Amino acid sequence: MEKAKLLIVEELLEKEVEEFLERKYYQRDKDISKKRGYRNGYEKNRIKTPEGTLTLEIPQVRDTEEPFKSRIKKFFKTHTDILEKLATEMYVRGLSVRV
Repeated sequence: MEKAKLLIVEELLEKEVEEFLERKYYQRDKDISKKRGYRNGYEKNRIKTPEGTLTLEIPQVRDTEEPFKSRIKKFFKTHTDILEKLATEMYVRGLSVRV
């Protein structure tokens, strides 16, 4: 179940970066005059939850006008019960993934 939680949070983080940069992973900017930044690897980060500590791979973003700050990471630090319900519901409905 821990792997399912990690996968869910990491997918949400990737989506959040896509929205912040206004492009998908490996997609180039059509308008070169706009400088929105770029992805620069991942950083390991830990979130303490009542069930234990989750070690996440947080996407890094560089060269942006405003720094990227993940709202999802902050949300799950205090709302881990929602993550638990989401992971359980996905597993029950057959949406589990092989890791």
